[in-house]
Amino acid sequence: MSQKPSDRRHREPGDEEALDLDVTPFLNIMFMLILSTMTLTAWTQLAMLNVQAPQIGGGNVGDGNAGADAPPSTLNLTVFILKDGFNVGATGATLDGGSEGRPGQPLIPKIQVTQGGKSTVTFDFQALQKRLIEIKKTFPTEQSMIVSADADIEYDDIVHVMDAARKSSDGKLLFPSVAFAAGIVG
Repeated sequence: MSQKPSDRRHREPGDEEALDLDVTPFLNIMFMLILSTMTLTAWTQLAMLNVQAPQIGGGNVGDGNAGADAPPSTLNLTVFILKDGFNVGATGATLDGGSEGRPGQPLIPKIQVTQGGKSTVTFDFQALQKRLIEIKKTFPTEQSMIVSADADIEYDDIVHVMDAARKSSDGKLLFPSVAFAAGIVG
């Protein structure tokens, strides 16, 4: 026997009647959520960066008997992203500020940029790219490089370094195969 809702509230403790729940509105909402999720995923495209893990051992390092003009078999180019700027290392040597007459400073220091009246200090990605172009001229067959960053470096800056290392401004490939070193924390 069906009762008014106000009568149901004032039932006696011994009166138990099965309540029918209408789940149709809930199912309609769930169906619409599934459809909207499927629609949004069809329009969302994710950007992917192709990186590789550094290999342990097996590297062919040129011995001391090679000719003076012959490039080593593996360049082992590494870009270090520091809090103050960039250092670049290759085949066991680090090209840091000490070799350029500025001991203890990065090879490519941060620069001050003014945009919209605001002055900020940022990495000099163009200077890094120019340095990598010079290295590519010396080692035209080299395709890989390693990126090593301090723990407090933002991921966006790491991606900008990878972009600067892959192609020059005129579209020529520089170092498209990028590996991460042990300094980068996700």
